[in-house]
This record gives sequence, C-alpha cells and structure tokens, in this order.
Amino acid sequence: MTATTTAQKPSFDTAEGLRSLLVRLHRAGRGAWRLDAEAAELMRYCMDRYRPLARKYHAEPLDSAAAAFEAMLAPATRWATDPWGVVTRAVQVTLMAEDRANGLLCEVSRARHLIRSEVHDAQRFAEHGMLVYELNPAFHTPPEDPLPQRDDEVVELLRASEEAVNLFVTAGWPRHVARKAIGHVCSRLAETGCRRRAHEYLRHDRQTSLLLDLDQRRWTALLSAVLGNPNPDLELTSAGRGLLLRLAAGYPLAELEADRRLMRALVEAAPGYLEATHV
Repeated sequence: MTATTTAQKPSFDTAEGLRSLLVRLHRAGRGAWRLDAEAAELMRYCMDRYRPLARKYHAEPLDSAAAAFEAMLAPATRWATDPWGVVTRAVQVTLMAEDRANGLLCEVSRARHLIRSEVHDAQRFAEHGMLVYELNPAFHTPPEDPLPQRDDEVVELLRASEEAVNLFVTAGWPRHVARKAIGHVCSRLAETGCRRRAHEYLRHDRQTSLLLDLDQRRWTALLSAVLGNPNPDLELTSAGRGLLLRLAAGYPLAELEADRRLMRALVEAAPGYLEATHV
C-alpha cells in the first residue's frame, strides 16, 4: 500500500505523520532513505511543497528538497513539536544563504551570518554594460595631465636651447647633430618638468647615446654639462646649474666659452673627437 492516493494527502503531510516516518527511517538504519518508497515520495513532496521558496531565492526545486533532507536527518527535527515547521525554516534559511552567497561571491557558511546585514551584492561589470569608472563615484577622477606642470625655470631652460646649440657648434659639433642632442634633452626636460628627473631618465637612455656615438662616461658628462650635476652639494655651483640654466639666467656666450671645464666636456663629447689627440 502506498503512502498517497489520488483522493487524500500523504500520511506524512501532518506533523505526527512526518515524525512517524522520520523515526521509522532512522531505526531502519543505513540505506533506508535510498531504498524506501515512502522516503522517495517524501522527497518529491518536498520539491512541490517548497517550489515557491525555491523560486523566490533563485534556486531549483531539487535544491529545496536537498535542504529539507538535511534538516530531516537531525534528531531535533524528529522530536520537535512541529517537525514541518522546523524543516520549512531550515529550507528557507538554506536557500536564503545560498542566494546571498551567490550575490556576495562568498562561501555559504559565511553568507549565513550576512543574511540580515546591509552589505550589498557584488556588482559584476557585465551586468550593467558600463565601464568601471561609471559604476562608482570613487572612480570619478579628472583625467591626468599627460605633461607635468612646468615651472618658470623649465620654461626658461627650453628657451635657452638655441643658444646652447651655438655653444655646441663652437665646441666642434655639427649644427644638425647639436640640434638633435639638445632637442632630445629638452624634450625629456619638458616631459619630466625637472632637471634632476630628466638627467636620471637620460642617463639610462642608451639608444640616444649610441646614436650620438658616445660611451656611457662621455654621455653622462655631457648631460651633467647641459643639465647640471645632480649632486645636491653642487646645486649652487656652476657645475650644478648646468649650461641651459646659466644661459636662461642671462650668462653671455663669451663667459660660458671661457669656462674651461664646461667647454672641455662639450669638446670631448663632440662626434669624431679622438681622446688620444688631447692627451
């Protein structure tokens, strides 16, 4: 005889009927749930009974039946005053936690503690069809200026570049090569907005030094002559100021040509210079 008929509800529909079935399955031991026909009918019944709950929490009816099965295995459910009340609450909490876990992208066990919290679900970019900076005001920042703000010193240094080319020519540089060397230094100076940063950047620029046919020692000496020695102890000296800064400050070319250390650095860096001839 089956537990259900077309005309009447199953015996386990009532609290006492469910208790009786759970006690019988428990006493039957291992394998009872898998082999018992009434147990299979109970699971199908649970799928139908909790289908609305499953729909509410974006789950499948089979998920609700699985949650009910877990609750029915507990001894407290068998001896509760209202076994169905215990099962229903357990199914609801489980489905709520699983739905919350899917929203928060976390473990179900952790989501159980966050069911009543105000933490909102994780927002997936693909769900909105928006760019990341449109989703949150924290990303709303003004576009970064591609070039740093130039101080007055840098502007004056850039204006002094043509006079620097003339001094290079005096030191034996072909004018077109001198323009290329000074132009490259000034472009980095404009990008960085600081003599010291430009010096550090150019010091590691091996491509330019190779194009000018300079070894590392002569290239570094040339940079120090043009931009100034980056040593803070020399900041207020002629070596620390450098050719461009001295030109920007109004130093006449004749005075700079008389600076033997500066001119020697420019002469030794000139293309075609043979160090052996100057020993």
